[in-house]
Amino acid sequence: MKSFLKTALPLLLLPCFHANASIVSTSSVVLPTGLNTYDGSFTISVADSAGCTGATYKVWAVPVANSGPSGYTPPGTTPTGYVDFHAGYPFLFKNVGFGQYEITVTTTTVCTEPQNISTVTLSPPAPMSITNYQDWWWNPNLTGASLNIGQEEDVLAVAWYTFDAIGYATWYYFAGKLVGNTLNGDIYSTKLTINGSPVTGSVGSATLVFTNENTATLTYNLLGKSGSFPLNRYTFALPSIDGAWEYGMKGTTTGCTNPQSDGVSAEGGYAVINLNNNRLSATLNSDSGGSCVFNTSFIQTGSIANGQGTVACTSGISGNVTFANLRVLDGFLAAQYSIQMTAGETCNEIGRIGAIK
Repeated sequence: MKSFLKTALPLLLLPCFHANASIVSTSSVVLPTGLNTYDGSFTISVADSAGCTGATYKVWAVPVANSGPSGYTPPGTTPTGYVDFHAGYPFLFKNVGFGQYEITVTTTTVCTEPQNISTVTLSPPAPMSITNYQDWWWNPNLTGASLNIGQEEDVLAVAWYTFDAIGYATWYYFAGKLVGNTLNGDIYSTKLTINGSPVTGSVGSATLVFTNENTATLTYNLLGKSGSFPLNRYTFALPSIDGAWEYGMKGTTTGCTNPQSDGVSAEGGYAVINLNNNRLSATLNSDSGGSCVFNTSFIQTGSIANGQGTVACTSGISGNVTFANLRVLDGFLAAQYSIQMTAGETCNEIGRIGAIK
């Protein structure tokens, strides 16, 4: 029952350095929470010393074998290294995970003496959101108005349907990069000229703050008027979730009575899911043998759903389960889950599951 990608855990990177004349210093960094296992990043900055300028450098990052949780090796970085770059260049290493990384810094042209490489700093970036806010959003007290949010990675595009000063329906739009839980952007409007040509111009500014995965507040300055109002995801249809699915799941398990059960694992199989009166039942039949039955609540907000309940497996393991951000689209299903085992084992498992009809 151990499964899919762990979420929202701090990623601790502890770079170590060879006893080598080209290595400068030892540093450590704790990446922000809210990052997936392979979403961590760190940046290395190299500076010339006062007595030597114009050097170029090679900066390399390699995961240390068996340095991750339960002895697994953290993922490799993208890219693995940089060659022939000058001081001040941001050496960004992406797709890193929890564990230890060996950082090597050498010069590739001049100034090979170790004292000429003066500093190495590690700085984590702001975390990318792991929540998908793409949906219809509304305020039930503002009938006829709504926001439609599209999302690609951490970039949001928002169409705001509302009314103008004299009561006619109109729409505006703004877009930008999500920083933490906040989107800031200029508001634009497009109108047709007398000859039918579209003209677009800025008419204000907006700040959209997500207080959690299902609620937000829009603050605006639009055509000389300012204000704010709360928003919720808008639910208008149940997902097509009933039936048989092929699934895959991967997760991280900790706190087991048997330490050999701790770690990262994956499994696949077929599942039969039924939704009835806001209750979800799912039987997962593993390709490796055995099955688990999940019975949970089903609380839908917009196009996502959350729930909690129980799980019981033919292996004798049972416990409590919570799922979040369940989304069904075009025959695909995805969700995050956590399981606290209370019988047969004492593990806690955090992961993700994906399925296709």
